[in-house]
Amino acid sequence: MAPLLLKIEFVKTGVIKAVQLEESMTVYDACRHIRERMPEATTPAKGAKATSYSLFVPDEDPSKGYWLQSGRTLEYYHFKCGHLLQYRRKLRPLRVQTLDEAVRTVLVDDSQPVSEITRVVCARIGLHNPQEFSLTVDDEGAMPHLQHDHDHKLDTLRRQLHTDDTLNWLDSHKTLREQGLIDETVVLTLRKRFFFSDINVNANDPVQLHLLYVQCHEAIVEGTHPVTREEAIQLASLKCQVQFGNFEEGKFRKGSLKQLLPDLLPHEYRKGRHIEQTILTEYSKLYGLSEQNAKFRYIELCRSLRTYGLSFFAVKEKIPGRNKLRPILMGINRESVVKLDTKTKDFLKTWPLTTISSYASTPHSFSLNFGAYSGSVYTVKTGEGEAMVQLLDGYIDLILQTKRAASFELPEDVYPAIIDDTIEPGQKPSVLELTPGGTLLPQEDVLPQPTTATLQEPPSPGLPPAEAAFNKTVSAALESVTRASENMSTAAELPTLGGDRAAIRWKETTLALTLQQLSAHVSTLLNGSASVITLMSARPQEADLTAMGAAAVAIGSSMGGVAESSRLLAALSTGENDSGNILDASRALAAAIAALLGAGRPEGQDLQTVLSSSSEVSTGASQLLTLVSTLPRDASGVESVRQLSKKVADGCALLVVEGKKIAAGVEDSSGVQAELSQSIKGVQPSVQALLASVKLGSVSLGSPLCQAGIMEACKNLAVAIERLCQDAQALELEGDSLRDLAGAAATVTEALNALLMEVKAGHQALKPHPLEEAYEAMVAEVHAMQSSSTRTKEVLLHTKALAEATRALMHSLRQGAEGDRDVEARRKVLDATKELAAATSRLAGLAREVASAQGKAAVGELTNQAEHLLSIADAIVAPPLKQAAFKRLQLASRQAASASIQLVTACQSVGGADSEEVGGAWAEMANKCQVVLEQVGLLVQALAAGLASPEDSHVQLELVNTAKSMITPTGRLVAAAKQAVPGLSDPA
Repeated sequence: MAPLLLKIEFVKTGVIKAVQLEESMTVYDACRHIRERMPEATTPAKGAKATSYSLFVPDEDPSKGYWLQSGRTLEYYHFKCGHLLQYRRKLRPLRVQTLDEAVRTVLVDDSQPVSEITRVVCARIGLHNPQEFSLTVDDEGAMPHLQHDHDHKLDTLRRQLHTDDTLNWLDSHKTLREQGLIDETVVLTLRKRFFFSDINVNANDPVQLHLLYVQCHEAIVEGTHPVTREEAIQLASLKCQVQFGNFEEGKFRKGSLKQLLPDLLPHEYRKGRHIEQTILTEYSKLYGLSEQNAKFRYIELCRSLRTYGLSFFAVKEKIPGRNKLRPILMGINRESVVKLDTKTKDFLKTWPLTTISSYASTPHSFSLNFGAYSGSVYTVKTGEGEAMVQLLDGYIDLILQTKRAASFELPEDVYPAIIDDTIEPGQKPSVLELTPGGTLLPQEDVLPQPTTATLQEPPSPGLPPAEAAFNKTVSAALESVTRASENMSTAAELPTLGGDRAAIRWKETTLALTLQQLSAHVSTLLNGSASVITLMSARPQEADLTAMGAAAVAIGSSMGGVAESSRLLAALSTGENDSGNILDASRALAAAIAALLGAGRPEGQDLQTVLSSSSEVSTGASQLLTLVSTLPRDASGVESVRQLSKKVADGCALLVVEGKKIAAGVEDSSGVQAELSQSIKGVQPSVQALLASVKLGSVSLGSPLCQAGIMEACKNLAVAIERLCQDAQALELEGDSLRDLAGAAATVTEALNALLMEVKAGHQALKPHPLEEAYEAMVAEVHAMQSSSTRTKEVLLHTKALAEATRALMHSLRQGAEGDRDVEARRKVLDATKELAAATSRLAGLAREVASAQGKAAVGELTNQAEHLLSIADAIVAPPLKQAAFKRLQLASRQAASASIQLVTACQSVGGADSEEVGGAWAEMANKCQVVLEQVGLLVQALAAGLASPEDSHVQLELVNTAKSMITPTGRLVAAAKQAVPGLSDPA
């Protein structure tokens, strides 16, 4: 292509230069080309990154200027030679006010749409659901292009009822510049626009709780939501508890609340008789209620109102049979569109989103199309039709996002939003799913029924009842494994996906969640297999068939999960051979699991066959996880565990030799020798079980379930060793034989303890950072000095301890620097230790002055120096400690996601209930499973973002908030599961 000669103005210096670029260049490459060749572009503003600069197309009207998109080529914009572009910084300060009147200044990207800017603002504030918030501008003069359809009657109605169309919402799809917001002094207001997931807001989320409380309180006192007198008084008393704390007698005199009533009650209740005394009486009953809980109760009471969550619009509709229009109210929420009375706000008509085929707007109208459901199109006159469309679009986007995060499963309290437009009157709507590619797929509006893990079959002939029950459980598990293997013959069928950003995002999210689910199911399989082996290694008379049955049930249900995840991963895979390889590995794993369960049947139980099958299980699981790239990265930890397990096995071999020596040299007719021989024989299968469990657990050593399987095998071996030693001591022998046996047992015990310690460590990220202990000691000593500033001797003691902690910190810093190959990083660490050493020396000098003079002024100076020393240490250790804490959070979040998926799988494998109570518990538990899966999807997305951008503070905050939001739904699911357990026919 021909070169393109453009004029580039460097806004910072005002210099204009001609730059020759290729039309095929992307904007990003063009900016890099300019930075590399133009000295004017190499001096960005202080603290600014070079990548924060881009090319801008100026215009006489500032709102018509626009930024070039980094991924576009210059050819896309059809520039001609000599066209003027500006090289300028994209970042601009934005002043944002929340409803509590707090104003924050946030640095935002001027080239991004308002939706992305809102996300940045919410992350700065600490809100984890930015998609439900948006920005408004209170100063209409700041938006010269803003136009309203002025109608005297509707304007009066809007002012009286405080409808949503009195707010100037910014278009989330446009930039600030496109909407005329050029002035950086304009203050925007952050508000909650979509009331979608606020049911999850509780006292554990103080930031969102506070903002939602302020917005609810504003809506109540302005009369947006109609309330009864009793409700208004309850809300006013809660407001007093939030604002003034606990009620105090004598603090409020008669008439003292009169001036506060406009901030407590809607207008219609402010002149009621005895209203102040009634509020104070209710306020006194709230004594002891914390501020957070008072806000939460205020919000809960608002949620119970019928109009809560509705955004109101004043519109005009045609009077039936007449050529006249009358004003009405229309409301929109996440479930429906509502027509309301303008005076009482009573519901006149409700149209669920499931009955709306389509909707549209013009500059002066808004219409709803119901297909064949009602036989007509409902149209109203309004100048806010575009705002109503945007609101409906936003709710539908949120519904679809929730659906994707839950693997195409909608929560019961969220209505599907895309409906067939050929609904017959009286016919139940057919729910359709909108895929990222635009294809509509019918979905069953039925919750999947749980499948039982134990089959009600007649007792097996020739077996005791306990063994017969266990045999049925194993048979049911084998049937589940067989079904899973058959289902893995082909990959899952995916909807037709396009190549747009939404489709790519859906694939990435689904892939991340499915990988997490597969990892969780495989961990359950490995744990169940290890449990079966460990339990089988016990003496036949001590076999715990109930525990073995529980392990078999877990294996069967998890194999079904592996099948589903593998089929979906095979469908999502991009390589030509990946799909078949994933399914082949999954079927090989299923075959190994079936062989292991078959060898565990009571009628043909064979430990050696089970051990051989376990080796195939570990190989199959390892191959499957390798294909999908979910193997743990800490290979050194795995190798250490294997070496320690071999050391345990070698020690046990020596122990068995010593035991055999004792048994061979003793003749005992009382049966003690026979007991000793049995104990010696019992050690070998326990050792084999441990080695097999280690091999299984090493496949996913970071999983708590795999760690638990190894620890269970260690405990089983410890019991066998203790029994051997006790039987040997019962012979009451003299000489060195018992001492040799005891020495061998001590060696094995020491090796077992070392193995347990290594397994419990689990992952390097869980271990505390080397700097953490010394830094925490410094913090403790400085706080102790501050609290004992009047006691000189104690201050001196704490000063000495602070100096020792500082030396320990410097030692840890130097040790860490020695292993760092980065010369610049080593230099920074050495400079930091020198600064710490100088501050410590100054601290020691002041301490000597205090010890000699015992002066109070010197004590204050000593304390100030200690605080200065701590501030230096804080600046040094804060980045690595923050990074280490984030890594621990990531690991804990992965473990929480796996544990949640395992719990959901166990809940969904529960069979039919034996009583009405259990049936109700199952229904409740099934609902909570859906909620937990939604949260797991969000957590997996946050984890993926954290891996992609580990240093991004917004990403870190998103993970923190998402992890916090996991606590409540998982706790509720655990409670529901515990409630269902007593009524199950088979607790396994």
